Amino acid sequence: MAILWLVAPVSVSAESVLTIAKLDRATPVDFATEIAPILKRNCVACHHKADAEGGLVLESHASLMKGGDTGPAVIAKDAKSSLLLMRATGEEDPLMPPEDNDVGASPLTPEELGLWQLWIQQGANGSDTTETESISWQAIPESIRTIYASDVSPDGQQFAFARGNRLFVADVDKPNEHVLLADPALGDSGIADVDLIQSIAFSPDGRRLATGGFRTVRFWKRTHSPLDSDSAPWRMPAQAMAVSADGSAIALVNTIGDIEVWDVAKNERRASLRGQSDTVVGLAWAGSTGHVVVADEAGHITVRDATDGSQVAEIELETSLLDLAACSDGTHVAVRNIGGGVTLLRLAAAAENAPASLQVVHQRIADISDATTLALVAKPSLAIAIASESRGIVLVDAIKNQVTRTLQAGSVVNTIAVAPDQTRLVTGNHDGTVSVWNLADGKRLATGTASTEDALSMSQATRDANRQKALVSKLTAKTKELQDFLNKEDEALAAITKTRDAATVANDANEEKRVAAAKLVTATEAAIEKSKADMAAAEKVVAVVKARLEQATKQLENDKTAVVKTAAEESDKNKDEAEAAKKAEAEKKVAATQAAIDKAKADIAAAEKTIVDAKTSIEANAKQLEAQRAALTKAEADKAKTDAELVKQQRLADAAAAAQKRATDAIPEHQRLVDAETRRLARLDAKLANVQENLAQPARAVMALAWSPDGTQIVTLRRDGESCLIRSSDGQPLSSFPRTSSDAFAGIRTTGQFDVAFLGDKICRLVGPGIVQCWPHQGHWTLERTIGAINDPGNIADRVTAIDFHPDALKVAVGTGEPSRSGTVKVFDVQTGAVLRDLGDLHTDTVLGLAFSPDGRTLASSSADRTIALTHLATGTTIRQLEGHTHHVLSIAWQDSGDVLASAAADQTVKLWNTETGETSRTVSGFAKEMTAIQFVETTDQLVAACGSGEVRLIKSSNGGKVRSFDTAKDFVFTIAVTPDGKKLIAGGQSGIVRIWNLADGKLVAELK
Repeated sequence: MAILWLVAPVSVSAESVLTIAKLDRATPVDFATEIAPILKRNCVACHHKADAEGGLVLESHASLMKGGDTGPAVIAKDAKSSLLLMRATGEEDPLMPPEDNDVGASPLTPEELGLWQLWIQQGANGSDTTETESISWQAIPESIRTIYASDVSPDGQQFAFARGNRLFVADVDKPNEHVLLADPALGDSGIADVDLIQSIAFSPDGRRLATGGFRTVRFWKRTHSPLDSDSAPWRMPAQAMAVSADGSAIALVNTIGDIEVWDVAKNERRASLRGQSDTVVGLAWAGSTGHVVVADEAGHITVRDATDGSQVAEIELETSLLDLAACSDGTHVAVRNIGGGVTLLRLAAAAENAPASLQVVHQRIADISDATTLALVAKPSLAIAIASESRGIVLVDAIKNQVTRTLQAGSVVNTIAVAPDQTRLVTGNHDGTVSVWNLADGKRLATGTASTEDALSMSQATRDANRQKALVSKLTAKTKELQDFLNKEDEALAAITKTRDAATVANDANEEKRVAAAKLVTATEAAIEKSKADMAAAEKVVAVVKARLEQATKQLENDKTAVVKTAAEESDKNKDEAEAAKKAEAEKKVAATQAAIDKAKADIAAAEKTIVDAKTSIEANAKQLEAQRAALTKAEADKAKTDAELVKQQRLADAAAAAQKRATDAIPEHQRLVDAETRRLARLDAKLANVQENLAQPARAVMALAWSPDGTQIVTLRRDGESCLIRSSDGQPLSSFPRTSSDAFAGIRTTGQFDVAFLGDKICRLVGPGIVQCWPHQGHWTLERTIGAINDPGNIADRVTAIDFHPDALKVAVGTGEPSRSGTVKVFDVQTGAVLRDLGDLHTDTVLGLAFSPDGRTLASSSADRTIALTHLATGTTIRQLEGHTHHVLSIAWQDSGDVLASAAADQTVKLWNTETGETSRTVSGFAKEMTAIQFVETTDQLVAACGSGEVRLIKSSNGGKVRSFDTAKDFVFTIAVTPDGKKLIAGGQSGIVRIWNLADGKLVAELK
């Protein structure tokens, strides 16, 4: 609703004003359910916080009442003065929303205007807390099968995916064995949310699963609960236990020492066996014979019929016993005595005149005196596997009593079990590890820890330490690079300074030349001026002397005339002496005048010579001056050139000095970073060492082992009472069974047996004396907590479109946002649901991807606003904004190194970013449709990217090349997940089909339809 508050109201015609209907109602108008929907439909498109025209935001009651740039939009109880209503009716120009709007808003109806007027007159009351109460949720039909989100558990055993609002957890190796998770608060319809589930994440410890819905995040917790005694009455206090080969029966030594045999399927006691004179230290089934072999501390060994309890055979050994092992051939038994020796016995069948008997085959096996445990191998020939503290695992030919092979486990072995097919051996060690051996050649086939949590802790601690080590190594190498760079800058500065100094010298020399040339020009110009002055003076002298000469000449003529006249007079009158004197005087004047004339002539000649000499000098100096001026011009040009060169060299020198200073300053700053990261490496190394030390604690020692009937799995029992299911092929822990209150002191016991066995689809264990516990193989998921509420936009604004757990599994980041208006991120405490960090609107549009950096210090978020934000979690500040995509950024993923981030966008490209510089290091294109999901393969540089066209491509990030593609039958793929070991790839999309491939060869191994 484009209400331009700054436009001055003008008069309008009555015809242009919309009609306001008068409503006949006395009940209060509810803002959230009656006013807000009208605002959203017609006004909010132009008046939201991301684009508030006229400064007016109409997204909430609070922002509406705050008003716009020119004041309040609504004045309570005064509709005629409320611009919101006046603009909506057209009484204030312009009419809002305008007729030519491009957001599809239409003018309000008379009834809507009447509702607004009534609401204002009633006081314009309201709040935003009930804003969504008007949402009428419809059941999402099961036909909506689109898979928008999935994830793989950190142990790689399970994966979770959602079809519509139905949440499934399946086994990676057996995907059809999946369970449906449901929120009990939503009824018994089997749904996990009222809305489509668009985000799923397993916690790094594997204990929790988070799913995002409409304004809510649900946490599902994986738990293991043992069967109770009502469903399994043989769950009783016992000292020892043994399960029959076919899993149909269990033999228990009760607290008084009697042996009870129970039918597991019927939950009925088959037999109760008495007769052992001392504490039972060994209990085993003799193959599939139906016999039970029992050994006590005093050395009494009996074979009993498990059906009726009758004694088949017995023997008394003159030694105290520690434990017993029975062979699957049903005939041979071996016992370990208190001295660490091993004795082999054979059950001799009853003859015509003799009952069955236990006979000693070898009193002492292989001269071993420090045996810790033992097992019998039936095929291909009878053998005994004995764990020796000093010699490792010794394989002995039972017939010849000769050692055939020795295996080195690296730690004291507490327990041994032989595979059902008699080809492999599993050992449980004092250091908490489990090893699987090939009996044919003695090779170790697999090694693992006897706990999923330990394996995850060890893996995480190792990866953290290795990643940090690589970072410190990289930073250390950069230190050398910085020093080399500084050296180069020093060299460059020295070279440039030298060049500048040479330019200065050249410029000074040119200045000297210019000054000398200028002096010469000045001197020559002065000489010319002097010559001109001399010539002018001489010319004046000539003029004066000529005038004087002319006068003297006239005077001479007069004087001569006077002399002639005087002479004539003398002749005429014959004058006397006086007249003669007068004549002489006249002649004297003539002579003087003649002398003056002669001098004048001489002066004229001298002046004329001066003039000639001056002219000659002027001409000579003029020629010299021309050359000197040319020389000066050249000197000035040379000086100007060296001036410019000097300015240039000084500028270069200044730049080089600044660069050298930056290089100098960068080293201590970088060294501080190196020191900080080195200290962090020391902490991570200490943490790894602590994990390793904890794994080697006596409480984690493996005390009992058992093989599954098909030989694919192994179950362990540790001293602390915890059990673990392990895959025999690679030692991978599959699931853990936590200790119970009855196991609380298991880790400090020095007496009592540790027994564990497979019992159908269950695991049985005993830390004796204690309660026999029985657990289903798989744990179950229960809803632990829900954060947010569909009627509360204050906590989570809209659909949760992105979730990621922090590596410590204690925090979870949640991304949401109102489309085209906001993109908010909050970090919640996993155990309490409290907000730990409200990062606010990191984006201007919905957040579509979240990913914590491998070290947990940085949170990357991607959005429909085409950007990626890198936020420092501790401070909540945005470190860097990555821009370059031209459409929604739908998915992001960190490489394990922590310095590379990959992004997939609707612009049909995948980009790789250097997170240190914020620059794009590579763009991978050539996809037919939008890129929907991306994930790196374990610690490699390979990544998997999914495209809306149905293409799922394995890419080598270092060059952008395609390794292989995976066929999805052109399904529109929305989500992918790669198992942590990098072996399996899982994808889902519009069809609702889950596909699983081997990543190594692209072979499709399973489809879940």
